[in-house]
Amino acid sequence: MRDLRATDLNISSAEMTAYWRSKYPHLSGDKLSIKLASDAGIHKAYEFEEKYNYPLVGRKVSVRAGFFLKQAVDLLLTQKFDACISFASGFSLLNYSIAMAVQKTMPNVVMIDTDLPSIINERLLRIEKISDDLRQDILSRLKCKIFDLEEAASNGSSLKELFPECHSPIFIIEGVIYFLSQQCVDWIFSEISKFPNAAVIVDYWPEDGIQESECFSRVVQSLKGFIPENIKSFLDQESLGRLYQNFHSVNDVSIQYVEHQYSIWCDESPQFTDQNQFFPVRFLVAQK
Repeated sequence: MRDLRATDLNISSAEMTAYWRSKYPHLSGDKLSIKLASDAGIHKAYEFEEKYNYPLVGRKVSVRAGFFLKQAVDLLLTQKFDACISFASGFSLLNYSIAMAVQKTMPNVVMIDTDLPSIINERLLRIEKISDDLRQDILSRLKCKIFDLEEAASNGSSLKELFPECHSPIFIIEGVIYFLSQQCVDWIFSEISKFPNAAVIVDYWPEDGIQESECFSRVVQSLKGFIPENIKSFLDQESLGRLYQNFHSVNDVSIQYVEHQYSIWCDESPQFTDQNQFFPVRFLVAQK
């Protein structure tokens, strides 16, 4: 019996995502995050799939996890960046996987996971409980930082000042942008653009997503109350336009395209063929 308990309702979505990240490890490159999910969190993931008739959600999260891992590693291997900063890390061990992949080439890269106090505290406890399954030399390089994105945005804080040890960072914003206010989203991209050399990897829901997908429309309009987070914003054309203006290189692709590519690499048949059966998620990688 697992001794990891869902001790706080506010971590439900983090629990579910940790399970889904490891559901298809050949796609995500992540066999470990599931170890941070409690039985209650995994049960809630099952409940979500059934309640919202969304059996492809695990594949969606696994494909997303694999994309973020590959993009972050590829960026670091250019040796143009000195840090990976993950916003709202939850129970994801993405930074651990990145550090493992670049340990020989980039042994001194700074790896920082951030989230709200309750999640960071629980994250550290759970990592300690599975520490025998992790490499201690890699684990010792990972830093955890309590960081409230909305509060920092409201205060007009400077990311450069909040992360002074990071001069050329890669910012990882996975599975969270749609739970942030528009003010916070604009602040994040504005602050990242102030670094002379930086990159951002983010997934987002397009503003016309409800019209594109019956699955997306059904889930988004009835999700309130199932998880503590509330959907606050889609990435609109104005925000995307500013990104294109502030970063010299922007790659923006659909999850359908990425899932098809990964399926081919894994000698599988693509499953994201009917847009009405999965969220119309998009992945964006931008560099200064």
